[in-house]
Formats: sequence, C-alpha cells, structure tokens
Amino acid sequence: MSQYKDVFRSFKLYFSVYGGAASILYSPYLHASIIISVIVYPVSRKSDALWFDLVTSILPNLLGFTLGGYAILLAFGNEGFRDLITGKEKDGSASPFMKVNGAFIHFIVVQAVSILYAVIGKVAEITKGIGAWLGFVLLIYSLFTAVAAGLAILNLADWFDDYTGRNRERQKKQ
Repeated sequence: MSQYKDVFRSFKLYFSVYGGAASILYSPYLHASIIISVIVYPVSRKSDALWFDLVTSILPNLLGFTLGGYAILLAFGNEGFRDLITGKEKDGSASPFMKVNGAFIHFIVVQAVSILYAVIGKVAEITKGIGAWLGFVLLIYSLFTAVAAGLAILNLADWFDDYTGRNRERQKKQ
C-alpha cells in the first residue's frame, strides 16, 4: 500500500507545483492545441497517417530527449544559485526551482499520457470521432509543452545570468 501512497503523493506534489487544474485549463498552450486540432484534424483524416501512428512515431523520441534534458536541469547552476532559487516562498508557494521542475514534469506526464492513449487508440482502433480528435489534441499539446518546458529553461538561464552578473558586480566593487 505504501507504493500507492508514494505515487499519489508524487502526483499531488506535481499537480500542486504545476499550479493545479487552473494552470492546465487556462493554459494558452492547451487552447492553441485545441484550436489547431479543430483546424487541422479534418484535413489530417484525409491522409493515410493515423493520429496514433503520428504519436508513436514522434513522442517516444521526444520523451527520451526530455528525460535527458531534465537530468541536466537538475544539475544546472552553482550551489549559490541553487540556494537562491530553492525553498518554499514566504507565502508557502513553490520555489522557482520547483516551478521549473513542475513544467518539466508536466511535459513528461503529457507525453506519457499521449503515448499511452495512442497505444490504447491503436489497439481499440479509434480512428474517427471525438476519441481520435482527442488523441490529436494530446499530440499537439505534447508538442506545445515542449515549448513551455523550453521557456521554463530560458527563464532559469535568465535568472542564472542575472545572479552571476550581480555576483560579478559585487566582486568588482570589492
């Protein structure tokens, strides 16, 4: 039973750090995915490529790359910088470090859910209707979460750049 508690605790942490249901439902990336899917999905049905084939040909490679990038993210910066961006905020909210981690975990979760849904879709032969469209939305959303994770890394790099610039200025004054 403790394994289940650990899994639920981890998902609860992820969901909390990411921002909960509101962060997902009000996400411009999700909205863009839905809009693109409304426009492109009818056209895609005219080709021989089925949505689940697209998912299973694109996302496993992207997921592998994501996990490698996530490992690098965890080692990013120096000790002083990591001390600065870690630890809960005064209001109890997640630290910048955890928010960036949340973006990456969301990226991984969305990709994994997309792949799992594609496998189920292929086995169940979901080739039409709302089920197929939902699979297409998940694919597009997975690609947009790549952009979101990339922007989270850019923000982290910007914070590190600012931190090192300030340290350099302090050292010049001494």
